[in-house]
Amino acid sequence: MANPEKASRLAAVKRRLRHPSSRDRFAALVALAVLLPGSIAGYKWQSARAEAGEPVAVVRDFLEASRSGAVEDALALADAVPEGSTDFLTSEAIDGGWSVDSVKLRWIRPSSQTASIRATVTGPEGAQAAWDFDLTEGDDGWKLDDPFSRVWVGTTPFSFVNLNGHRVDLGREPYAEERAELILLPGLYEFHPESADVFESTSGTRLVIGEQVAPVGDAPAGDWQAGPFAVAEGADAVVQSALEAYLDECVAEEEGIWRYGCPFAPNWSESQELERDGVEERVWEIVRYPEITVTIDEWNEPAILAHDAGLARLSYLDASGEELSRIECPIELERLYIGAATDGAMWIGPRDDPDASEEDGMWHHDGFGSLCQSW
Repeated sequence: MANPEKASRLAAVKRRLRHPSSRDRFAALVALAVLLPGSIAGYKWQSARAEAGEPVAVVRDFLEASRSGAVEDALALADAVPEGSTDFLTSEAIDGGWSVDSVKLRWIRPSSQTASIRATVTGPEGAQAAWDFDLTEGDDGWKLDDPFSRVWVGTTPFSFVNLNGHRVDLGREPYAEERAELILLPGLYEFHPESADVFESTSGTRLVIGEQVAPVGDAPAGDWQAGPFAVAEGADAVVQSALEAYLDECVAEEEGIWRYGCPFAPNWSESQELERDGVEERVWEIVRYPEITVTIDEWNEPAILAHDAGLARLSYLDASGEELSRIECPIELERLYIGAATDGAMWIGPRDDPDASEEDGMWHHDGFGSLCQSW
C-alpha cells in the first residue's frame, strides 16, 4: 500500500518544478549571479594565458634558432633587419656552446598588441646574460622588435674582421679612420686577428644577447671591441723580414724613395746641389737595415721600435761608376705602421691613404732631410 505522506511530498516537488514560486526563481538568479562571473573570469584567464604564451614561444624559438645556426628561421621572427654589416648573420659565424636558461613574460598589453619578454642565457664557465625583448603582434603574428646585438669596429690594424673564424672584408685599408657596425644574433663570439704570426687577440670570448655582453672565463670586462691585440711570439722576425722587403722596394728605383711611405729622403734642395757635372747615375741602397722590435703602444696599436735605425745611402756616380758624392740618411720608422691586409698577409706602410696626393707625400717626408748628411 502506498504511503500517502510520501506521495503528497512528491506531488508538491513536481508542482514547484512546473510552476516555481517567486522565491525559488530569486534563489536561482542569485546562484547564477554568483557562478557566471567566475566562469567568465576563468575563460578570460585561460584566454590571456594562451595569448601570453605566444610571444614567450616566439622569443624562445628565436633564441634556439640563433643557437642552432638556423639563421633564416631566426630572422623570420624579427620585424626587420637593421642597417649595418649583416655579413655575420650566417651559420658560419655561429657558436652554439650556450643554452637558453629561462624565457618569462614581463607584461602583455592586448589593447596595443605589445609584449615584453625577459630571456636569460648561460654560456661556458657560468657566464650569464639577460635581455628584455619587445614584441608587437601584427597580421602575421608576434614579431620581435629589433632583437639583434651590435658591436662597433673602429680603427684597427686590419682591413677585415674575423669573428668565430668567419672572416668579412671591411672594404678599407688598415688603420682607416672609419667605424663599421656589425649586426649579430645572440650567442658566443670571439675576435680572431688571423695573422697569428704577428698578432693575437686578448679580447676573449663574450656571451651576447641584446645590448648585454658578458665576458666568459678570464675575458676582460668592459667595452667589447675588435681588440685589443697582443704581439705574438716570433712576431719580431716576421716583421723584420717584411720591413726589409718594404725598404728594398723604396730603393729599387731612382725615384723610389720619394714614393709616399718610404721612411727616408734628403732635402730636395740639398740633393740638387750635388747634381754636379759628370753625374750620370744616382743609386739608392740600404747600407744597414733597422733592427726592430714589435710592441703595442699606449693607444693599443702595434708599433715598430728600432734598436738600430739603419742607414740608407744615395750615391752620385759618373759614367764609369765611380762615386762623385753621396747622401746618407737614417731610416725613420715612426711614420710606418704594421697590420694585416685583406688577404691576411703582413702589411707595412703609411697609416694614411696609400693613394695620397703629392702634397701629402711631401708632408710624409717633411723633416727627414734634416737628419741626412752629404759629402
